[in-house]
Amino acid sequence: MAVTPPSGSLPAALRPALGTAEHSAPVAAAAASAPARRHGPQGDPAALRAWARRTRRFVAALDFDGTPADIVMDPLHARPHPGALEAAAVLGRHDVRLAIVTGRPALLTVELAGLERIGAPVTVLGHYGAERYDTDTRRLTRPHRRPGVAPARAEPASAPADGRLPTGVRLEDKGHSVAVHSREAADPRGTRQNPHAFLSAPAARHRLAVEVGRLVTELRPGGIDKGQALAAYLDDLRRQDATGEPSVLCAGDDRGDIPAFRMPAERRRNGTADPVLVHSAPTDATEQVPELATGCDTRVPGPRCDGRAHRARRGVRRLPPARREPKAVITGHSGGPARRSPRAA
Repeated sequence: MAVTPPSGSLPAALRPALGTAEHSAPVAAAAASAPARRHGPQGDPAALRAWARRTRRFVAALDFDGTPADIVMDPLHARPHPGALEAAAVLGRHDVRLAIVTGRPALLTVELAGLERIGAPVTVLGHYGAERYDTDTRRLTRPHRRPGVAPARAEPASAPADGRLPTGVRLEDKGHSVAVHSREAADPRGTRQNPHAFLSAPAARHRLAVEVGRLVTELRPGGIDKGQALAAYLDDLRRQDATGEPSVLCAGDDRGDIPAFRMPAERRRNGTADPVLVHSAPTDATEQVPELATGCDTRVPGPRCDGRAHRARRGVRRLPPARREPKAVITGHSGGPARRSPRAA
């Protein structure tokens, strides 16, 4: 069955997924048994098609910001790039599982991206995998709140008044973490180390991790990263389906995506997986992530980073934190006690 591309423009990171979906159905045994091939750093459409023919089913695991969504000044203005939701619907119709692996809260990502409108199931692994939300079951799994997060959040909240952070630096409270964005500062690259230094002290006091990204520094609980989250998700799919673990097309743009690239790359070296790693490369060379650029199979241009123009052009309104009520909430973590809280549909 041929894939009908979306009518609008398409984020480049989704093009390899759409290109492979057309060929993902089982075909002749000779094509299915073609030898594994390492794709060049600039991408090779023929190699991607050969990969799809070897693949009975695959998962498209994408970061959100900087991959299907533009990088914007205000995190609550973020929306998928035009054509992304249509592309996700196309993938769903071809039995491609879609997972969003993000540092954002899971429910907020669902709300910002409009994921429950695409007509195909999507799994969101939020807070670097500490949360999971499935749009088909509307079930949210989230961790117990770490005792150190609340007092640590209170410390950065007072920073602008104390003059310790420059004008234009934005604080984002994510509930389980806090992020300091310097993109709107007069000298965003010059101020980048300042938020990192400011957050290092509360991180040490409250035993939290400091995550440094593209003009953002985040204070969050440790013990989980996107690689661990993606591995657990793939293992769960393998347990559900006797055909084994699906192949994965993983796309990302920032340092938080490095573990998500390393996990399938390690399985490839062990001969247990045949992934495709897509680097959604920043358009600004100063924001490049060398580990992704050198570790990817194919590199595509990422969305732009002009939030003000994006907002004016598309009339995007700023969404408050998501208030969508899931059908059920599982509080806890693997290996620990969990509590189910039913919610109204």
